[in-house]
Amino acid sequence: MDMGQKQFRSHQVLTMYGLIQASITLRMLMDCTYTIRLKKTALMGKILDLGQIQMLQRAQTSQGANLE
Repeated sequence: MDMGQKQFRSHQVLTMYGLIQASITLRMLMDCTYTIRLKKTALMGKILDLGQIQMLQRAQTSQGANLE
């Protein structure tokens, strides 16, 4: 193997390593956005639940007022 082949081989290895690193980073970023999205939906769900609870409470109090 002459010098040119050695350099090419090391460049190939570095490129493969770089691609692997990039794909790992991309996967981590996607996981992050996925968990953020999950947390956001969970938060939205909680807000919606709170809204529904308040609506139910209002409905019950208005019904109670009607009965009296």
